[in-house]
Amino acid sequence: MTIFFHAGTQKTGTTSLQRFFQMNREALADLGFVYPSLLGQEGHGILGAYSMKTNPKRVSRVMHGLTSEDAVNKFMVALEEDFRRTIDSSSHYMISCEHWGQALDPTDVARMKLLLTSTGQDVKVIMYFRNPIDYFASTYSTELKHGKPKALSRPRPKVIRQRYNYLNVCEAWAREFGRENIVARIFSKEALFKGDIVTDFLNLMGITVGQWVELDFLDTRLNTSLDYVTASILLEFNQGTLNGADGVPHLALKDVVRVCENQSDRERFLIPEDLRDWMVEVLKDDLAIFNQRYLGGEAAWPFPPYSTEGKKEMGQPSEADRKRFFAELGAQVQS
Repeated sequence: MTIFFHAGTQKTGTTSLQRFFQMNREALADLGFVYPSLLGQEGHGILGAYSMKTNPKRVSRVMHGLTSEDAVNKFMVALEEDFRRTIDSSSHYMISCEHWGQALDPTDVARMKLLLTSTGQDVKVIMYFRNPIDYFASTYSTELKHGKPKALSRPRPKVIRQRYNYLNVCEAWAREFGRENIVARIFSKEALFKGDIVTDFLNLMGITVGQWVELDFLDTRLNTSLDYVTASILLEFNQGTLNGADGVPHLALKDVVRVCENQSDRERFLIPEDLRDWMVEVLKDDLAIFNQRYLGGEAAWPFPPYSTEGKKEMGQPSEADRKRFFAELGAQVQS
């Protein structure tokens, strides 16, 4: 039997995929595919706390109350024991935790291999990759939602290597699991099976078309990126310019994000042309190798041309946009 380990990457429809697995847990189990609740009811984010032991400041560990080395070690031992006790070799398993879709330290990947192979199953590591320029824009919108006060700028070389250089990401996993067990998929409507990540993943697992009709599908996609207006407004909020003359926050970040995410669908914000060109130049050689090794060599740059259609520069929000924003937040604004 096989463990299908969805390792990432982030911003590739992961929440939609995890929600689908949660909605259909019983139906999938009847087909012999288990989505274990041991690691989480929807996503298996607890593996984010288990992951990357070399980084003691991992945010997900703090979220789980693991604030000391002793607590981390006890947690890891307990999770490994529960995993071996719960996972058996009579079923296929799907595990989904996008925090692993990076070029990680070799000891971290080796530790994950020991965990996943401890029950005897074969392991397929599945990762989805979107155009790194779009990925960069979407990552920045997420950082804004978490309160980052800095304007969009070039990512540091280390971040490029770990997150946006997809050759490095795949090679980090191939060294432990073997290239034949790394499944790299382009996250675009044209490349996905039937244009959808859920049906694409089901196809990778070998679930036939006739069985799909027994499963429930999501009506809409989840976690879309911010548009150019709300991204600008959220940046101003994070920098304190929308907090009031006294500098005291009169709004809660979660309320601001809620209003931003509930805006009617407008144009997405645009990565500046010089930054796009710089990223292409930095990545093009390694992505050509990534394409040859993991995607079958269809093109030197394995992504469709970057489109500016339906996108606008962030710029400064207009006064009308500010007024509309405050009107929707009226209940949260203190006089």
